[in-house]
Amino acid sequence: METNLGLATVVYLPYDEDIKCDDLESYSSVSSFDDDIWDLDLYVKGTRRKIYFASIPAKYRNYAKEYALRRLHHLVAAATVDSNVTGLRYFFIWMDDNHPKLPLLRVSSKLIDEYEMYLKLDGSVKKSTKEGIWTACSQFFRTMKGHPEFPERSPVRKGNPFSRTAVDRIHEERYIPDEVARQLDVIFRDQEIPLALRVCYWICRLIPSRIGEVITIPIECLRSYGGDYYILTLNMFKQNGGYLVPEKRMIQIKYSDMGKYLVDLIKEQQIVANKYQYLCKENQKDRLFIYPPYNFYKNKGENGKYIECANVKKVELLSDVNFRRFLKNISYRNSIKDKDGNEVTVTSHAFRHNAITDRIYENFNLLEIKDMTHHKTTAMIAQSYVHADESKLVKKAQMITGERDERFAGRIIANAMRFDQILKMPRSQRLGHIGVCSDATGCKNDLYECLGCEYFVPNIDNLDEFIADRKKFEEQLAFYKNMPYMLENIKAKISQLDVVIERIRKSMEDTNE
Repeated sequence: METNLGLATVVYLPYDEDIKCDDLESYSSVSSFDDDIWDLDLYVKGTRRKIYFASIPAKYRNYAKEYALRRLHHLVAAATVDSNVTGLRYFFIWMDDNHPKLPLLRVSSKLIDEYEMYLKLDGSVKKSTKEGIWTACSQFFRTMKGHPEFPERSPVRKGNPFSRTAVDRIHEERYIPDEVARQLDVIFRDQEIPLALRVCYWICRLIPSRIGEVITIPIECLRSYGGDYYILTLNMFKQNGGYLVPEKRMIQIKYSDMGKYLVDLIKEQQIVANKYQYLCKENQKDRLFIYPPYNFYKNKGENGKYIECANVKKVELLSDVNFRRFLKNISYRNSIKDKDGNEVTVTSHAFRHNAITDRIYENFNLLEIKDMTHHKTTAMIAQSYVHADESKLVKKAQMITGERDERFAGRIIANAMRFDQILKMPRSQRLGHIGVCSDATGCKNDLYECLGCEYFVPNIDNLDEFIADRKKFEEQLAFYKNMPYMLENIKAKISQLDVVIERIRKSMEDTNE
């Protein structure tokens, strides 16, 4: 059976009585069914491998564990299962508070409607969290259908009333403001920050990567070529479905400036990782982000510092959870604030948003960024990862074309002979039939960048065409309303056309007078 939940299609497999509690042994050598934390050290899908059940009310906990085991059996990533279990926690706590004596067998669509209304009225829970809660409940009842203690039909209707729109998914809060990024850059230049954390930070900061790709980097990840360049190899589990053999992602780094700084940091971390290989567990071997335990010391009036343990008897492998916790702590201890004085906590994934947006500012196009990030298409990049600031785009454009005042520098030509005279000039070039560039030397702009250039000489006979183009772009505004990057480009083109149209009309009025 398959159903649609918001933007995704989910396939539900029927309840399988052959899946027993002992089957957890297939996924973990260290955890049993009764444990409240499952460490899935034998599970190959994904980089996060723990599932937490302790926060679920005791009387529902075994149901959640059975559900999780069946999800694992259906090859769902451990991180996804853990997220589903977290979503169920909200529902079970609500059940325990409002219907403590009602068995799950008696859960009806009417009760689910009651829970939906409760979620809608709860302003303390984000829409993204509500979407996850509803998805988890829907999957839970469908996965457990056939179990003797569950309804024969799922009480949760198809569709997710909390599905987020493309606008909801932009996550503006994920973009790190420039002033915050600069503060963090200074902090992570500090030699007293543990090396593994500095390496992880600068890879995330400089290369648009998922944290799962970074923390799974192997020790032998660097290869030099051509004298001045290095290739950094990252493992990607998400793009290939997360199974045994990861997809390789190759990043070219020039060995100069920040590229040199990053490569040298990675080489230092390689030395540390190789040094402690003899202490590594099986799942830690040959991984770059191995580090000895650290203790944090703080004197009054100081930010504190990390001290490596003297007698190293075990090592740690950096995880996404540990790195996220460290970013939170470092932001708090150093009072990281935005320009309005608000305290800011950043996430590792926010650096991916920044890295992609920064490349937009540097005139990379979406196809080039797609090749760099290994997205399968450009749709996700345009919809969710680009946080372009129009003022910055204008500033970049002015750096390329030169700062101009507000006056329209192009001349309005209504005389065919004058057009021919301009075209005879060595620097001029015809722009189709819409006008002439009076200085095209070395220019590589596209047609609509020409409209805002001071050397553009529009053809007065093409006024109707300029108006038609403007109407065409205006119609596209609604279509691209959920894609900020495309929307800003279209608005810029309309603005350029408005200037050209207005000046041509003004010229025609002056001529008639």
